[in-house]
Amino acid sequence: MLYLYEHTDRETEEFYQSMLPLLSEQRKTAVSRCRHLIDRVNGSIVYLMLRYGLQKEYGLSVKPEFVFRENEKPYLADFPEIHFSFSHCKNAAACILSDANTAVDIMDYRIRSRSAITRVCSSQELQQLEESEEPDKAFLRLWTRKECISKLNGIGLQQDFREITDELPEMQRIHTILSSEYLFSFYGDETTPILHPDRNSLLQLSV
Repeated sequence: MLYLYEHTDRETEEFYQSMLPLLSEQRKTAVSRCRHLIDRVNGSIVYLMLRYGLQKEYGLSVKPEFVFRENEKPYLADFPEIHFSFSHCKNAAACILSDANTAVDIMDYRIRSRSAITRVCSSQELQQLEESEEPDKAFLRLWTRKECISKLNGIGLQQDFREITDELPEMQRIHTILSSEYLFSFYGDETTPILHPDRNSLLQLSV
């Protein structure tokens, strides 16, 4: 199941404060280090969507703690068999849960620098972007797909993103969805349900 929360950039300090009691101490410490309100809000929302998903799909009313492998890929300390991934951008946040390895990455439609593009794309992909009618969207589609593979395999920044191409078999299960303000890619089945929990649903979680 994939959970999506839109327009996070419209949320307030008051909403952020109301989420804090619902966070684990580990997560509360992590989000409190963020300088900007939007990052604190997004970091709290993805955690609460994870809690919401654990309750809805697995009947678990818990504040999960994260453990990090050597490659910094997180897993749930008490439920390592449950796989999850989350991501957020300027105006939206996403979280996915599965019984199998999974990943999600979301980005808003900001123009990226040329250096970022050349760092992510192979020479063939650069040519495809030059021929595209919407190069910005085409690039973000490529980038989020590659980010998903990176998260899925736990390689992070250890691998050259230019080497992550559609030739990888995992790429066949990466699906991309576009909205008017952002796009996201996820690894899983094309029929994966997408739910949109609202503010009230998240704030009703147990303290």
